Amino acid sequence: MIAIDKKNKLNLKNVISGSSLIPSKIFIFYGIFISFPAIVLFGQNISSLIFLFIFYKVIQSKAVFKINTLQQTIAILFGIGAILSVINIQNKSSIAISNALQVLPNYLYWVVVMIFFVSQRNLIVKNYYYISKGIMIGIMILIPYNFIQYSIPTSPFHLWITENNFSFLCICFTPIAVYHIKAEYNVKYAYIFAFICILANAYAGRRIGTTFVFFGCLLTMGVGKNAITSAIRILVIVVAVVGLLQLDIAKEQLMKISPRVYDMFYNSEAIATEDRSLLFRKAMVEKGLTIFENNMITGIGLNNFSLDNTGLSGNFEGAKYVANKDLHKSAHNSYILLLAEGGLAVFVPFILILLSIMLSFVFYLRKIPPFFKPIFIGILFMSIHLYYISAIVNIFTWVLISIGLAVSTYVSKKYNI
Repeated sequence: MIAIDKKNKLNLKNVISGSSLIPSKIFIFYGIFISFPAIVLFGQNISSLIFLFIFYKVIQSKAVFKINTLQQTIAILFGIGAILSVINIQNKSSIAISNALQVLPNYLYWVVVMIFFVSQRNLIVKNYYYISKGIMIGIMILIPYNFIQYSIPTSPFHLWITENNFSFLCICFTPIAVYHIKAEYNVKYAYIFAFICILANAYAGRRIGTTFVFFGCLLTMGVGKNAITSAIRILVIVVAVVGLLQLDIAKEQLMKISPRVYDMFYNSEAIATEDRSLLFRKAMVEKGLTIFENNMITGIGLNNFSLDNTGLSGNFEGAKYVANKDLHKSAHNSYILLLAEGGLAVFVPFILILLSIMLSFVFYLRKIPPFFKPIFIGILFMSIHLYYISAIVNIFTWVLISIGLAVSTYVSKKYNI
């Protein structure tokens, strides 16, 4: 396994031994383009092209490629559910069918990635140090890029990253990046980088992003330490932050940096009943559940949520503020999106995949080396954030999930659990 010495530093010479089937440095680039997905080639995220290269090298080497785990079976069921959703699509118009067929390859690709990562878990674990290093570099590029991207001339080789996606990427990958800095370099640098990530989300007005990145970093800084020591450290930091937020100067500065984050801390009641963004998300949840009730097994069809004409009954506080909103929009909730578009055939396997990862983390907590634990911290907060964002149709969500599946399966097999 990846060894951690007494000072919690990475022993770079003791990474898992194995064949040099694929140059390890290629995994650095894979990590970079997963956490910084703004660069594209031939209309595709470069990480997808790198994955195809890795897949090809594994197949070329005639390496053992087995489908023999429960996680892989669930992944296959997820893919079958996606296919059934398209076959049984409710809206037979050409636009609806085209929308569904447009994203079906994505769903099937994610299934392949999950199956591959679990099958080749030794390869993934062996090269995780390089993936982690790439993710660290990618997040370091992502933060300044988010603030300067619109000053860069339009090009077919780069994409704009929305504020929601910026926040989501930080939530997913900041724990991995922070721990890599902590383990390989210095804990002080890790704290500085964590602070920069939190501040960047606050400055961008990402309320949930600021909160989840903060707690993700906080848990990550406790990894590798005694449980009691970590709990005390986390409690002290939380109390200190809460106390700091009560100071007038802190309130003033926070208001200047991000009025939306300020409102989250000091006007939470008004947000719950008047904030248009939150209320619109509630409206989308209501719409999605109504769609699901009428199409429980296979949903209305992939990528068809925005086309559905289901109206809003307004059974929630503050509905009057969004009564006249156009509901032909994104679901703003990944779970509701899967329920509405794919029904139970897609939703249940997805939930089982997430549960298998998180339960593995709980059951194997003492067996999982510290260097891998930030993966599960990222997946935990990603899973919560998926309730507030439609972030299913992208590759970085599924690579993080696949890494979690690979590590948890590796640990369970290694210790015959």
